[in-house]
Amino acid sequence: MAYTFSSKATEHNRNRYQPAAKLSYFHQLCTFRDPKTKKFINRTIVLDESYNIIDMRVNYLTDVQSRALLSRVSDTELKMYATNNLDNISLPNCDDLIKSQSELLR
Repeated sequence: MAYTFSSKATEHNRNRYQPAAKLSYFHQLCTFRDPKTKKFINRTIVLDESYNIIDMRVNYLTDVQSRALLSRVSDTELKMYATNNLDNISLPNCDDLIKSQSELLR
């Protein structure tokens, strides 16, 4: 007869409900094209459910891609700026991030 011992902490963590992390996205988009690349600049910010920034990407979008982004994303997940460069635009404030994760505003 063999006995196996396990710590209570390990057994407790194994039985605990651990849902998959819910990620949300917030986009900052320029309304004017960049003069060098002739494309729209988009900054995509990936957030977890605790409003921590996990990833931040800068993409250059064509006309077709920017229209597809505008049709796919809700108004609370996107903020447009009347500029051709996002260098002087700060990251979104807490209010914008909370609105982007709200199920009621989608």
